[in-house]
Amino acid sequence: MDNLGITINALMLVCLLLGLSLLSKSHLLVVSLILIISSLFLGIIFYHVEFSNKHALVDVEGLKNNPRVISYLFQTVAFGFASAMIFLLPPFIFEQLYHLGVGKTGFLVLGAPAGLVLFSRISGKINDGSKNKSFSHFGLGIIILSLIFLLLLTPSWPYLFLTLGLFIYGIGGGYFQPANIASIMQASPMEMQGSTGALQRMVQNVAISAGSAVGSTCLNLWSSNLLLATRIGWFITLVLVILSLKELMPFKMTNKQ
Repeated sequence: MDNLGITINALMLVCLLLGLSLLSKSHLLVVSLILIISSLFLGIIFYHVEFSNKHALVDVEGLKNNPRVISYLFQTVAFGFASAMIFLLPPFIFEQLYHLGVGKTGFLVLGAPAGLVLFSRISGKINDGSKNKSFSHFGLGIIILSLIFLLLLTPSWPYLFLTLGLFIYGIGGGYFQPANIASIMQASPMEMQGSTGALQRMVQNVAISAGSAVGSTCLNLWSSNLLLATRIGWFITLVLVILSLKELMPFKMTNKQ
């Protein structure tokens, strides 16, 4: 058992998640940044320890030689981050900008999960496994459109437009998520699939925590201007999702060599 790798990984995640959770508290900003930077240093140590370990917790060497998996994992991070924003910000918009009650808000925010569940089933039925990459990109494209729509949203628009934007996001998520998971499994060698699947779930959970922390920070920093706070949150998410669509240059160079 890779006890050293498990310990370093646990410390890295604790520092990262604790740092992110404190990010929205202005009086603890320095502590938060120290914890986040510490998690990055621990991540570098974890990389070097696992790279030379034959019984590594994460097959770092295998991932380094498989840039497609890294690319798909980056898309997983973008989706997890975006999902956190999608579930965090809209209730504030409904309640504070549209002045709706809790019950009505709880019903209207179901747009995203409804679209996600419905189109996950639809995409699963029409994808035989050969369309995973195209479905992933198509789903991310729809998510980008939904984020642009939400970025342009103003309180003068009917509140149902916000629910529509959430539903469009759910459509994109429904196409993306099953295809992304399948792509990661297909791109991983048989002996790596177990650890890669666990890594996929871990990075998605960390991305969700990061999205929640960034969203909370936006709400706290611009508490007097909720519309600005949510737009900054949507913009950060939009940039991250767009970046996840592009192959990174080192990957392209590796593939050519």
